[in-house]
Amino acid sequence: MKNKILRGVIIIQEPTEKSKDRLKNYLDLAGVILVVLNREGNITLLNKKGYEILYYEEGELIGKNWFDVCIPEEDRKELKNVFKALINGDVEPFEYYNNPIITKRGDIRMISWHNALLYDDDGNIIATLSSGEDVTDLKETEEKLRESQEHLLNLFNSIPIGIHMYHLFEDGRLVFIGANPAADEILKVDNMQFIGKTIEEAFPPLVKSEIPERYREAAAEGKDWKTKRFDYEHEKIKGAFEVHAFQISPMYMVATFTDIYDRIKTEEELRNTIKMLEKKVE
Repeated sequence: MKNKILRGVIIIQEPTEKSKDRLKNYLDLAGVILVVLNREGNITLLNKKGYEILYYEEGELIGKNWFDVCIPEEDRKELKNVFKALINGDVEPFEYYNNPIITKRGDIRMISWHNALLYDDDGNIIATLSSGEDVTDLKETEEKLRESQEHLLNLFNSIPIGIHMYHLFEDGRLVFIGANPAADEILKVDNMQFIGKTIEEAFPPLVKSEIPERYREAAAEGKDWKTKRFDYEHEKIKGAFEVHAFQISPMYMVATFTDIYDRIKTEEELRNTIKMLEKKVE
């Protein structure tokens, strides 16, 4: 069998039985599914990995229609139309294409495909050659990660505690990178205005405090820091805050805070009331 590579496609003469066996031996070494479909979509070649993933005995699928046997019913019509367009030369082969397959046991596996067209010496398309990687576990992991990220985002947006996020750069700049809605409500400002600014630029009164240093230690060294009360007043922001700073990943940290001004005021009023009652008793 004489094969030639021309302009990214394979030109192939009609293979002999001997050349088919030789090609199959090569294909069986691959760690991905390799399948050849003729113009009718029938399987003319399937490697060992393909049979393993599909749970069929070797040779069992030769001559069977790939779409009728290996594609879930709900996707069959669409993929047949795509294949027909490919084999007729109406569209170029997709560089990457994901679609599910169904195994003999009824399991659904997600496969990432690379496709090529096989031509004869006269330039006629005679078959397709596809290599497929089973990405089912990867897709499931990505889906779980996406769901986890959504849960975290929902928590981030709904938690009633203010959150400020910072990134510590190698040059020592601690840069504000985000805040949650509660931070806007507590501080009564739009925290988006601080994004991209250093902590000293965003909150000038902090320069004279220990907070910038403590935040940097949290980001760089993972040291937690808490204060039960920090008074802050600058422009529209005024209040007394309980603050907790901690690392979320190397060089990244968050500061959570709650406004305790009303609590402090209530405590002071309570103390004054007690003092007044004590005087009356005396």
